Amino acid sequence: MNEELLYFFYNAAHTSPFAETVVILTGVWLIFALAALLPLVEILSGGRQWRSIVVAFVSGFFSLSIAAGIAFLFPVQRPFLAHSDTITPLFTVLNPIGSFPSGHTAAAAGFVMALIFLKRPIGFVLLLGALAVGAARIAAGVHYPVDVAAGFLLGGAVASIIVRISAWFDEEARITTPAVPMH
Repeated sequence: MNEELLYFFYNAAHTSPFAETVVILTGVWLIFALAALLPLVEILSGGRQWRSIVVAFVSGFFSLSIAAGIAFLFPVQRPFLAHSDTITPLFTVLNPIGSFPSGHTAAAAGFVMALIFLKRPIGFVLLLGALAVGAARIAAGVHYPVDVAAGFLLGGAVASIIVRISAWFDEEARITTPAVPMH
């Protein structure tokens, strides 16, 4: 099933030069666009939800860091190496033996899931982007579907923990900050 889905996405990406370009842009650069989009939306909307942006970035960073650690401790060959006779990657990767879990997907999921857990409506819109990052990583031949699923689960779990920790700090701030009487 894992290899069948890999080839389904991979073959779909290689139907035209346009499809390949979309996969490259999505698989490599969309995560950075998602990260840049949120502060821009916040500024343009005049919002004051900077805490949620910080929590989202922290969740994405820790998700990526943990994914990199797992990939280092449990090296799994990437699809383009395991199937070098049939798969050519659409872009180069830094770690050819670091397939599991997908760090890009973990970071995107950590970022987006933190926003969803914080009840930010934009999180649901950006969720499509996070899913697209994972799909593009499969289509590019640099990850198996299980790598992407694990990255997404890891990002969601890390986001859940980071959001809970940030809520604990907020609660502490409310408790230790003296109330100012209004006259």
